Amino acid sequence: MTLIPNLRPFALAAALLATACAHTPAPQATASHETLQLDNGVYVAEGICFGEWGCDYAHWRAIEVIALHERPDPASPVVARVAPGAWVTPLEGQLRLQPIRGVVRAPFESQNVRLTPGEVVYMLEPQGEGYYTYWAHGRSFGSEWTDDEPGAPIAWDDARAPLPAGAVTGQWRRYQLENGQIGWGEGGSFACMSERSGDEGCRG
Repeated sequence: MTLIPNLRPFALAAALLATACAHTPAPQATASHETLQLDNGVYVAEGICFGEWGCDYAHWRAIEVIALHERPDPASPVVARVAPGAWVTPLEGQLRLQPIRGVVRAPFESQNVRLTPGEVVYMLEPQGEGYYTYWAHGRSFGSEWTDDEPGAPIAWDDARAPLPAGAVTGQWRRYQLENGQIGWGEGGSFACMSERSGDEGCRG
Protein backbone atom coordinates (compact mmCIF):
# COMPACT_ATOMS: atom_id res chain seq x y z
CA MET A 1 0.00 0.00 0.00
CA THR A 2 1.36 3.37 -0.96
CA LEU A 3 1.38 5.97 1.81
CA ILE A 4 0.15 9.40 0.81
CA PRO A 5 1.65 12.06 3.08
CA ASN A 6 -0.63 14.61 4.72
CA LEU A 7 0.45 17.90 3.09
CA ARG A 8 -1.73 20.19 5.21
CA PRO A 9 0.89 20.72 8.01
CA PHE A 10 3.55 21.58 5.43
CA ALA A 11 1.26 24.01 3.64
CA LEU A 12 0.34 25.66 6.93
CA ALA A 13 4.00 26.04 7.95
CA ALA A 14 4.85 27.55 4.58
CA ALA A 15 1.99 30.01 4.88
CA LEU A 16 3.08 31.06 8.37
CA LEU A 17 6.65 31.53 7.20
CA ALA A 18 5.52 33.67 4.27
CA THR A 19 3.38 35.78 6.58
CA ALA A 20 6.26 36.28 9.01
CA CYS A 21 8.58 37.37 6.22
CA ALA A 22 6.00 39.78 4.87
CA HIS A 23 5.74 41.46 8.28
CA THR A 24 9.43 41.50 9.24
CA PRO A 25 10.07 44.89 10.92
CA ALA A 26 12.65 47.30 9.58
CA PRO A 27 16.15 46.89 11.02
CA GLN A 28 16.50 48.47 14.43
CA ALA A 29 19.03 51.22 15.10
CA THR A 30 22.37 49.70 15.98
CA ALA A 31 25.26 51.32 17.79
CA SER A 32 28.02 52.12 15.30
CA HIS A 33 30.55 53.33 17.83
CA GLU A 34 32.26 52.64 21.07
CA THR A 35 30.78 54.34 24.11
CA LEU A 36 30.82 58.11 23.78
CA GLN A 37 32.48 59.49 26.90
CA LEU A 38 30.10 61.79 28.79
CA ASP A 39 30.32 63.75 32.03
CA ASN A 40 27.01 63.21 33.81
CA GLY A 41 25.22 63.01 30.47
CA VAL A 42 27.16 65.92 28.96
CA TYR A 43 29.78 65.82 26.20
CA VAL A 44 32.80 68.06 26.85
CA ALA A 45 34.69 69.60 23.93
CA GLU A 46 38.05 71.05 24.91
CA GLY A 47 39.50 74.30 23.58
CA ILE A 48 39.79 78.05 24.06
CA CYS A 49 37.57 79.15 21.17
CA PHE A 50 34.57 77.52 19.55
CA GLY A 51 32.96 78.49 16.28
CA GLU A 52 34.33 80.20 13.21
CA TRP A 53 36.07 83.35 14.46
CA GLY A 54 38.93 81.87 16.43
CA CYS A 55 40.95 83.57 19.16
CA ASP A 56 44.21 85.11 18.01
CA TYR A 57 45.05 87.18 21.07
CA ALA A 58 46.44 85.92 24.36
CA HIS A 59 44.88 88.65 26.53
CA TRP A 60 41.19 89.54 26.55
CA ARG A 61 39.48 92.62 27.95
CA ALA A 62 36.21 92.02 29.80
CA ILE A 63 33.15 93.96 28.67
CA GLU A 64 30.89 92.88 31.52
CA VAL A 65 31.15 91.49 35.05
CA ILE A 66 32.00 87.79 35.07
CA ALA A 67 31.97 85.54 38.11
CA LEU A 68 34.85 83.07 38.28
CA HIS A 69 34.10 79.74 39.94
CA GLU A 70 36.31 77.14 41.52
CA ARG A 71 35.16 74.58 38.94
CA PRO A 72 33.21 74.69 35.67
CA ASP A 73 29.99 74.45 37.64
CA PRO A 74 27.64 77.32 38.63
CA ALA A 75 27.12 75.64 42.00
CA SER A 76 30.82 75.76 42.89
CA PRO A 77 32.22 78.60 45.02
CA VAL A 78 32.93 81.98 43.37
CA VAL A 79 36.64 82.73 43.76
CA ALA A 80 36.77 86.11 41.99
CA ARG A 81 34.83 88.56 39.86
CA VAL A 82 36.12 90.13 36.68
CA ALA A 83 35.23 93.82 36.37
CA PRO A 84 34.50 95.49 33.02
CA GLY A 85 37.77 96.66 31.48
CA ALA A 86 39.89 94.11 33.37
CA TRP A 87 42.36 91.97 31.46
CA VAL A 88 42.28 88.16 31.64
CA THR A 89 44.36 85.39 30.10
CA PRO A 90 42.32 82.37 28.92
CA LEU A 91 44.03 79.12 29.91
CA GLU A 92 41.62 76.45 28.69
CA GLY A 93 38.01 76.06 27.69
CA GLN A 94 35.15 73.61 27.68
CA LEU A 95 32.05 73.58 25.52
CA ARG A 96 29.63 71.36 27.45
CA LEU A 97 26.61 70.12 25.52
CA GLN A 98 24.14 67.29 25.24
CA PRO A 99 24.79 65.28 22.07
CA ILE A 100 22.06 65.05 19.45
CA ARG A 101 21.34 61.44 18.50
CA GLY A 102 20.60 60.46 14.92
CA VAL A 103 19.94 57.29 12.95
CA VAL A 104 21.42 56.83 9.49
CA ARG A 105 18.75 56.19 6.87
CA ALA A 106 20.88 56.38 3.71
CA PRO A 107 24.57 55.57 3.11
CA PHE A 108 26.67 58.45 4.38
CA GLU A 109 30.41 59.13 4.31
CA SER A 110 32.64 61.92 5.62
CA GLN A 111 36.37 62.03 6.37
CA ASN A 112 36.77 58.31 5.64
CA VAL A 113 33.97 57.31 8.02
CA ARG A 114 31.29 55.30 6.24
CA LEU A 115 27.89 54.90 7.85
CA THR A 116 25.17 52.52 6.75
CA PRO A 117 21.40 52.63 7.33
CA GLY A 118 20.40 51.75 10.88
CA GLU A 119 23.63 52.92 12.52
CA VAL A 120 23.55 55.49 15.29
CA VAL A 121 25.55 58.73 15.03
CA TYR A 122 25.85 61.70 17.40
CA MET A 123 26.23 65.36 16.52
CA LEU A 124 28.56 67.21 18.88
CA GLU A 125 30.11 70.70 18.84
CA PRO A 126 29.86 73.18 15.94
CA GLN A 127 33.09 73.89 14.07
CA GLY A 128 31.81 76.96 12.22
CA GLU A 129 30.81 77.59 8.62
CA GLY A 130 27.99 75.02 8.85
CA TYR A 131 30.34 72.24 9.99
CA TYR A 132 29.85 70.07 13.08
CA THR A 133 31.75 67.35 14.89
CA TYR A 134 30.07 63.96 14.65
CA TRP A 135 30.77 60.75 16.56
CA ALA A 136 30.46 57.20 15.21
CA HIS A 137 32.61 54.09 14.84
CA GLY A 138 34.57 54.99 17.97
CA ARG A 139 35.89 58.30 16.66
CA SER A 140 34.93 61.88 15.96
CA PHE A 141 34.91 63.42 12.50
CA GLY A 142 33.72 66.59 10.82
CA SER A 143 30.81 66.97 8.47
CA GLU A 144 28.34 69.50 7.21
CA TRP A 145 25.01 69.70 8.98
CA THR A 146 22.42 67.40 7.40
CA ASP A 147 18.96 68.86 7.90
CA ASP A 148 16.28 66.50 9.15
CA GLU A 149 14.24 66.62 5.96
CA PRO A 150 12.78 63.86 3.76
CA GLY A 151 15.67 62.31 1.89
CA ALA A 152 18.39 63.57 4.25
CA PRO A 153 20.87 60.80 5.14
CA ILE A 154 20.42 61.16 8.92
CA ALA A 155 17.20 61.39 10.94
CA TRP A 156 17.85 63.34 14.13
CA ASP A 157 15.88 62.80 17.32
CA ASP A 158 13.21 65.46 17.86
CA ALA A 159 13.74 65.52 21.63
CA ARG A 160 16.58 64.75 24.00
CA ALA A 161 16.31 62.79 27.19
CA PRO A 162 16.30 64.85 30.41
CA LEU A 163 19.79 65.43 31.76
CA PRO A 164 20.75 63.98 35.14
CA ALA A 165 20.54 66.25 38.17
CA GLY A 166 23.60 68.46 38.48
CA ALA A 167 24.56 68.21 34.81
CA VAL A 168 26.47 71.31 33.63
CA THR A 169 26.21 72.67 30.10
CA GLY A 170 27.39 75.87 28.46
CA GLN A 171 30.65 77.45 27.39
CA TRP A 172 33.18 77.60 30.22
CA ARG A 173 36.73 78.96 30.27
CA ARG A 174 39.44 79.02 32.90
CA TYR A 175 41.03 82.46 33.22
CA GLN A 176 43.97 83.96 35.04
CA LEU A 177 43.61 87.51 36.29
CA GLU A 178 46.43 90.04 36.45
CA ASN A 179 46.72 89.45 40.20
CA GLY A 180 47.28 85.74 39.60
CA GLN A 181 43.83 84.50 40.61
CA ILE A 182 42.45 81.65 38.50
CA GLY A 183 38.86 80.54 38.05
CA TRP A 184 36.24 79.25 35.65
CA GLY A 185 33.74 81.60 34.03
CA GLU A 186 30.67 80.78 31.96
CA GLY A 187 30.12 82.73 28.76
CA GLY A 188 30.97 86.41 29.08
CA SER A 189 31.63 89.19 26.60
CA PHE A 190 35.18 90.24 25.74
CA ALA A 191 37.08 92.54 23.43
CA CYS A 192 40.48 91.67 21.99
CA MET A 193 39.72 88.00 21.43
CA SER A 194 40.82 88.30 17.80
CA GLU A 195 41.29 90.91 15.09
CA ARG A 196 37.54 90.86 14.45
CA SER A 197 36.82 91.92 18.01
CA GLY A 198 39.97 93.96 18.60
CA ASP A 199 40.98 97.59 18.64
CA GLU A 200 44.19 99.62 18.90
CA GLY A 201 44.25 99.07 22.67
CA CYS A 202 44.51 95.29 22.47
CA ARG A 203 47.58 93.64 23.90
CA GLY A 204 47.76 90.80 21.41
